[in-house]
Amino acid sequence: MVKFRNWHKYAGLISGAVLFILALTGFFLDHKTWSFLYTTTIPNSFLPATMKEKDSRLVEAYWVDAEKNEVLVGTKRGLFRNSDAEEFSLVLEQQILALRKSGETSLYSATDNGIYRSQEDKVWRPFALQGLYVNALAVYDKKLIAIIDKKELVVVDALQGSILERTAVHIDPEELKHSISLSRYVRDFHYGRGLFDGIWSLLINDVTAVLMIVLTMSGFMIWWLIKKVRTKQKKYAKGLKPVIKLHGNFFAIVFIVPMVLFSLTGIVLDHSQFFNKYIKGVTLPHAILPPVYDSLREDIWSVDYDGEVYRVGNRYGIYKSSDLDNWYFENRGLAYKMERFGDELLVSGMGAPNRIYTEQKGWKIMPKTPHMFKDTWQSADGYHFFSSHHPDVPLPSFTSTSLYSLLLALHDGTFFATWWVYVNDIASVLLLILLFTGTLRWAKKKKGLLKR
Repeated sequence: MVKFRNWHKYAGLISGAVLFILALTGFFLDHKTWSFLYTTTIPNSFLPATMKEKDSRLVEAYWVDAEKNEVLVGTKRGLFRNSDAEEFSLVLEQQILALRKSGETSLYSATDNGIYRSQEDKVWRPFALQGLYVNALAVYDKKLIAIIDKKELVVVDALQGSILERTAVHIDPEELKHSISLSRYVRDFHYGRGLFDGIWSLLINDVTAVLMIVLTMSGFMIWWLIKKVRTKQKKYAKGLKPVIKLHGNFFAIVFIVPMVLFSLTGIVLDHSQFFNKYIKGVTLPHAILPPVYDSLREDIWSVDYDGEVYRVGNRYGIYKSSDLDNWYFENRGLAYKMERFGDELLVSGMGAPNRIYTEQKGWKIMPKTPHMFKDTWQSADGYHFFSSHHPDVPLPSFTSTSLYSLLLALHDGTFFATWWVYVNDIASVLLLILLFTGTLRWAKKKKGLLKR
């Protein structure tokens, strides 16, 4: 009979390197607001050919002025301008999260360092909220409505840059009693936003990732040190005991549940095209959802203002308020982006339909529009949509790839090959074996100590 020790050893040796990569890359990907992930780049000459187009996913805003034949592309690597069919040039070195126009000449950009403004001279200058991460922006008349770190709504004077109002969005718990699909929750949990408000969900992700790194490294060291000792190199024996103690630490037992869940949700997300048709049909009632769904205080993805009503989009849907104090549920489905064109409000859905709102017609689904589009612009032909999943418009050409895109490619396996996803799956299954056998060995050891 094969001992659990052997199961543990071989599962670790086979999967250790892959689990280490998944844990290390997952840690950084959970902190996608960190600027160095985009300012640090690797020349494409050192990377596989499949990496060359990865940074197109970093585009967050696309602005077109057909009359002036000008295009602005806002990416997390900066803001790029193309005029009169020239090459794109970098005009602002910040993470760009949104572009909005006010009047005839003023353009505003939401960035990781506040709001920037460009006027007739087309020079981008700091305008308001410097030092703050502005993830969403709306413009109406002489007001800018900004969302800071997904948790604060700020009204800014569009002429002077002064703050007119600043408030957290507190939604009455009665307005939050909605169910969600299992598909939505799998993503929320895996990406570090599915348990608690504040930093706690992300902290659980971080601790789990660090533990995985420690366990994989210490596990390999134990195997290597034992191998040395067995070849009569006794000098390595002294280092064995502290490494074994580190490997069998108490926190590894405490965090078994999140490690199991990350393994299972990772497999589901690796094959979302297969699993979605099943898990989208499974509804989780509000009564069993974790505490974060009772507040969603730090979950504002998008914002709008029509002169009378403020709207914010979170993972439940769209909430509206006329006074910034009382918020009411209006429309269902995660509102990823919102952009207003006169009386029409266009909403990009994440795991939800794209829709359009007018006061006369109410809410309507927009068919035949790209899922989760990131920006919209108008021309004589109607609305145009930018989607990083299917970019069919001019984009900046990079000779290097951001660290973020490299980490993402390593995490989902596309850096190696399209079939590498199955290697990740095998490693995830072996992780379950490691956790089971490791727990049994830890319990057996503790039982032995108690008997003494």
